[in-house]
Amino acid sequence: MKFLIDECLSQRLTTMARDRGYAESLHVHWPGLGGIQDWTLIRRAVDEDWTLVTKNS
Repeated sequence: MKFLIDECLSQRLTTMARDRGYAESLHVHWPGLGGIQDWTLIRRAVDEDWTLVTKNS
């Protein structure tokens, strides 16, 4: 499983996922995806087989 952690969550969460065996996990800031609209990010997550982790209030 690959987690794509949204910018509303800490980058530390990505590090925790990697430490627990989910080595392909990324925070959106790492590949320069910060600030992308959610609907665009969701499409990309689906196309690239990511599990998007977010918390929108």
